[in-house]
Amino acid sequence: MRYMLFSLLPMLVEIGFVVATIAVLYPARYFWLNLGCITLYLLATVLVTEWRAGYFKEMTKKDANYVQKATDSLLNFETVKYFNAEDHEERRFHVSLLAYKQANVTVAKTLVTLNMSQAVIISGGLLTTLMLSYGDILKGTMVISDFIVFNVYILQVYVPLGFLGTFWRFIRQSWTDIELVLDILEQKSTIKEDSHPIKADITKG
Repeated sequence: MRYMLFSLLPMLVEIGFVVATIAVLYPARYFWLNLGCITLYLLATVLVTEWRAGYFKEMTKKDANYVQKATDSLLNFETVKYFNAEDHEERRFHVSLLAYKQANVTVAKTLVTLNMSQAVIISGGLLTTLMLSYGDILKGTMVISDFIVFNVYILQVYVPLGFLGTFWRFIRQSWTDIELVLDILEQKSTIKEDSHPIKADITKG
């Protein structure tokens, strides 16, 4: 985790340098366009990741459920065989495993949604920038080398942005696991100790 945090710093510096270079060397519309795309990318990443968190939490619960049933059946196999409950335990495990499978597929679909939304924003920003620069080349205010610079620079910006999106996704999934642990710790005990317990009066062994 510490290594990942340190690796974020040069990526943020790289993004800042590229955006600053575009702001200094080219018309303001290119700066605002790319800054807007970067902001939209980060906003979409956060919002979709938060939306995915609920599905990921449900999948984690179903994962723990089917693992618990498998472990319980294997550790208590003597009791299962004594009561001739092999079919019953097999059905319980199959149902819980199927529920986990469905939840896992749902989480995979939400991940595809996240990746597609990021790709659409990246492609849209790059396409719009290149179309603007193409128009300026036709007007004579830019040259072909500017077109190539935009293509290289903007793609270079979205490489660290992709890492930032992955980093945030891992953080959110880890926090979901922590939330499950906190939910267990917040469970109220059904058997509470009496505030005024009766003292034991034992005189003989």
